[in-house]
Amino acid sequence: MKKIRDLGSLPSDAFGKYKQKSIKEMRKMLHKCNEQLLKFSYVNKKALDQYVNFTEQREELQNRQREMNDGDEGINLSFGSK
Repeated sequence: MKKIRDLGSLPSDAFGKYKQKSIKEMRKMLHKCNEQLLKFSYVNKKALDQYVNFTEQREELQNRQREMNDGDEGINLSFGSK
């Protein structure tokens, strides 16, 4: 019950809807739900892959920007500007 409360407020029929079901029925429903969730596991994997890819690209671009800024400072010093 505590874990359910931690989720936040529930619709008024949340308990009544499942109160009459047996443990066996509830486990069967849970199993079916978990099977359906497995169909979406690729979504999470793809999101993780994209996050890793974008993070690597960002780091590469930041490194290139630093190199360009350092080069710009060197050029400006060579010409006596700034």
